[in-house]
Amino acid sequence: MPSPSRLVVFTNAFPTDSVSEVTFIGPELLELSRVFDQILVVPGVVGSVACRLPEGEITVDQTYPRMVHPDSIWERSGFALRGISQPWCWKEITSEPALLGNPRMLARMVYCVETAQRTGSWLTALFADGRVDPRNTLVYTFWLDYRTAGAGLARRRFPELKIVSRAHGTDVYEERHPLSYLPLRGQAVATANEVVVVSEAARRHLQHRYPTHREKIRVAPLGTPDPGFVCPSSTDGVIRVVSCSRIVPVKRIDLLIDALAMVHGELGGTPLEWHHLGGGEEHRRVEAHAAASLPAGVTWSCSGVIPPERVLSFYRDHPVDLFVSVSASEGKPVSIMEAQSVSIPVLATAVGGVPEMVNDSNGWLLPPNPTAEEVASGILCAVRAHPSKTRRSASRRTWESHHDSGRVSAEFAHRLRGLLDD
Repeated sequence: MPSPSRLVVFTNAFPTDSVSEVTFIGPELLELSRVFDQILVVPGVVGSVACRLPEGEITVDQTYPRMVHPDSIWERSGFALRGISQPWCWKEITSEPALLGNPRMLARMVYCVETAQRTGSWLTALFADGRVDPRNTLVYTFWLDYRTAGAGLARRRFPELKIVSRAHGTDVYEERHPLSYLPLRGQAVATANEVVVVSEAARRHLQHRYPTHREKIRVAPLGTPDPGFVCPSSTDGVIRVVSCSRIVPVKRIDLLIDALAMVHGELGGTPLEWHHLGGGEEHRRVEAHAAASLPAGVTWSCSGVIPPERVLSFYRDHPVDLFVSVSASEGKPVSIMEAQSVSIPVLATAVGGVPEMVNDSNGWLLPPNPTAEEVASGILCAVRAHPSKTRRSASRRTWESHHDSGRVSAEFAHRLRGLLDD
């Protein structure tokens, strides 16, 4: 009797975190559970299960995160010393000598190298006792990183093992990181049987960086579930603008605030509302900037960190005229998918995979590095087209065609199952 098909999924935090990753991994896991007999989810952090898991034979491992997060100072010291002694560590320094001048990134690299080694050891132990058959197992890393590279170490002993890695935005565009450096990223690309990216822009970027592996880099978009409703536009004379993201420097929320102040002046007293859904490291500073910069005629709020269902609840309970993103770098943002799924037109910077989502039919594109004046001009163009029923319906159609998770997740699940059968 053949052994059951098994999928081992490495995540950053899912399902121990109810906010990060859940929007994408939840729908995908549902479809994967329909084509794989057994699924083992391996989060990168210790914690209790905080997300609802699909029915089926799905288990969550807690041994791995404890292996890669030593508790005591002595364990951490030993962890670092073993990382420094690894050949990969010195190969990384040779290829990126600037690490020696950046202690923080050097320490990060050492951590990633030792974690990769432990990832390989953990997988090897999983297969070594014979209870899990590597010939019928596919390792799927949800991020293209050092864990992907580490999985390749297990394949040295079990060459039949298949490895697939997703790549999004932060793991694609190295310029988002200090020194434009991602530890073991080249090794991860070399290791994977397939690298699955979320956009054509990401594929072009990685193919340019790793031309010898260009054939293994393929596009498989992510999606969001159908919310089952559409968000109406305002009917009371108020212009309502929404943004949704973590409040971190790359999202450039200050730029949006400055633009909204200009828009209010141009609207000649028309009431303007802005709501930001999300929080992050710059939350308090951005709130202070908004309080100092936005005139009394602009009503605004910053929600703080909220789970994905709260975003959709906001759209269900409030009219929205325009969704705005002025981010400096993106993969294919879930925030735009969610807005389009409820028929909100989008104004966004033309970065990463955003031009594959936003165009003249469903919204407006800004240059990658716009001025506040250019953002304000874009908002004014959008609100003067209000109510744009044509763009609102086109926004929903874009989501239906490209980012309906019920379809794209099923296609991806069958693709992974097919790789295991090859």
